[in-house]
Amino acid sequence: ECPIDLAAWIQFLCADACVLDDPAQRTRVLLAGHSMGGVKAIYSQTVAPDARVCGIACLSPPHFCHQHWMNHQLADAFRESYQQARGFVESGRPNELMQCRQPVPFVATAAGFLAKYGPEDTYDILRLIPQLKSPSLVLLGGRTAGSSPAFDLLERRLRQMSATSPNVAFELLAGEDMSYSQQPEQPFRLISDWWMKQDSLQSMD
Repeated sequence: ECPIDLAAWIQFLCADACVLDDPAQRTRVLLAGHSMGGVKAIYSQTVAPDARVCGIACLSPPHFCHQHWMNHQLADAFRESYQQARGFVESGRPNELMQCRQPVPFVATAAGFLAKYGPEDTYDILRLIPQLKSPSLVLLGGRTAGSSPAFDLLERRLRQMSATSPNVAFELLAGEDMSYSQQPEQPFRLISDWWMKQDSLQSMD
């Protein structure tokens, strides 16, 4: 549903004449999201890309790769929830509510858990980012990078990706947590600087 939600918000933003004084600029959107919002921004622009989105900035987007979670030594709680969800679905109870502990404590239906974290890897950002048509920037706090199976592959893989693709940029913010509480203005500054560079490059095309 997130592609529909984001498309509606983009339409609302672009249709509001009060947003920008220059009508020619009103159709250019930088889509930004934090945590799961970052995943949704990436996912929405791979399955239903919007021509008005000229860039995507993601802060601490978690990595949902089923096999990685199933094999990870710190993911016992995830494996427990996955097996429980499979059991409910296979017994005809897909709407059974489950209290899950990983990736974060939350409540989900069995079917919802499998849709989000199952082997289809629907929301695997490392699979999705190369499919983006817009330039993308991913920010990750240094303290977040090794804190969970949701983040421990991201630094290495995103550095590799950014080194080989001019459309992908990655910044690791040393000493920062998931909320960037040490220097909360730093993500905005990095995104602003990156976007000004992208804007200049796009203006030259």
